[in-house]
Order: sequence, then C-alpha cells, then structure tokens
Amino acid sequence: MKSCMTNEECIKKQRIIIYSVLGAIAAALMVVAAFFDMAINDFMYAPTNFFGVALEVAGVSPFYWVIIFAGAVFFAYTRLLVKSSWNTIKMILSVAACFVGQIIFFHQFTKIWFDSSIIYYLVAAGVSVPFTLLLLWGITRIKEPALKKLAVFALFSVIVCAISMSIVQGVKTVWGRARYREMFKVDDFSAFSKWFVPYGFSTEGDHQSFPSGHTASAGAIMVIAALPEFFNILKKHEWLLFCAGLLVTLSVALSRIIVGAHFLSDVVMASVISVATYAIVRSIFFKRWKGAIKSIDN
Repeated sequence: MKSCMTNEECIKKQRIIIYSVLGAIAAALMVVAAFFDMAINDFMYAPTNFFGVALEVAGVSPFYWVIIFAGAVFFAYTRLLVKSSWNTIKMILSVAACFVGQIIFFHQFTKIWFDSSIIYYLVAAGVSVPFTLLLLWGITRIKEPALKKLAVFALFSVIVCAISMSIVQGVKTVWGRARYREMFKVDDFSAFSKWFVPYGFSTEGDHQSFPSGHTASAGAIMVIAALPEFFNILKKHEWLLFCAGLLVTLSVALSRIIVGAHFLSDVVMASVISVATYAIVRSIFFKRWKGAIKSIDN
C-alpha cells in the first residue's frame, strides 16, 4: 500500500476515509428510518425530558454564534482598512449583525420567563448591549495577523452556514412533512409520510419536520474543525475539533427525536447536509485562500 508523500496528503486521505464511513452510517440509518421512523419516535418520545427540552432551547445556538462572531470580527477587521464611507457602512452593518445575533440568541432563553414577545425581546436586547460592547472591545484588541486570519475564518463560517441552512429551509418547505408531536397531540397519525415521499409544499412549522433545522443549526459548529488551516498550533487537534463538533450536532439530533420534533430520518439528513456542506465548502474555499492565509504570517 502506497504511503502518504506528505503530511497534508495523509490528512486528506484520512478525511476521505472518515467522510466515507460517516456517509455509509448515514445511508444505513436512512434505510432503517424508512421502515422504523414512527416506531422509534413511539419508543423514545418524552416531551418533558430535561435533556431534550434544554437542547431544544440551546440547540440552535451555534448558528447564532457564527453570526455574532462574524459581525464582531468583520467590524474589527474593517477598522484596519482605509477610512471611507463604504467601510463605515460595513462597520455599522457588522455591529448590527453582532447585536441582532445576540438578541436572537438571548431571546431563546428570555422567552422561557416572559409570555409577551415584546417583553422578552426587549429584555434580550438589554442583555445584548453590554455583551456586544464587551465582545467588540475584546476582538479589537487581537493582534492584526490573528485578526486577519479570523476574518477569513469568519467568511468561511458564514458561507458554510448560509448554504447549509438555505438547503435545509428549502427542503423543509418543499417536503412539508408533519411533525410527530403535532400528530401525537391530536392522536391522528394519518398525516405521517415516509422521509422519501414529499407530503407537499408548506410554510407551516407543524409541517416542516424534514430535515431538522435545529440539527443543522447545531451543525454550524463543525466549522471549528477548519481552525487548524489558520493556526498551526491547532494542526494536531483537527480531529478532536471535528469530533467535538460532530458530538454537539448528534446530541442536538438525539434531543429532537426525544421531544418529538423530528424523526430519525429528519436529523440524519440535516446532519448529512451540515457535514457535507462543511466538507465541500472547505475543499473549495481553501484552494482559493490557502496562499493568502500563509502570507499573513510572512
């Protein structure tokens, strides 16, 4: 068997093997789901389960973290550029993205304690102000070389999230699959459809089960596995970061089945979309940016 010529070639081969194994597992699970989706939910459904309820609230956080982080980094990076009206606009938009991202993130928690949407959004906004200022202050103190790398990483992260979430939301709307817990509430499962059979176009949340948006949002954390492309100190930890991201994604996926928000096939497909989008965008993105990233240290 031919050995790797370079360490980079070895890593690429490892990625191919890992992605192939994960793909095979996902395919097998989709076959299982085609026959046992309903039975699995009947067995696992526990709407008050602490693990399920907690991750229903926090599961979408990684997606918002990307928005918040990217907004702060783009603001700090744009400050380094030549002053112009356009760059001022970009800084304002970046701060807005950071602030709004935090409002949406915190409202996932404040809505637990307040019934009025106006109140829990106002509370979330109030909490977001000091956090936004603190984050912007901290990011602007990062040294220029590291900040430039983080700006490229933020761009990569935004692209991955935008593509994966667009795919998931698009399929949700076209597929129109009914959620298990909504059918359980009315004790009528006639709307159930197998994952490979589109039920019909729907913009109603009750009929947007396939694929799982929460799982895809959690899958946004997969981008941390690309950090070794920017920082050599993390080179030896790429697979640790990848496994950590995958663990978070799969934990949220499991929680979505437990609370009846999704079927097994919903969360598996969302996981596939998240990981595949990350892998494909990473392969394309760093062909274009690898040289620029290396030049930052020179």
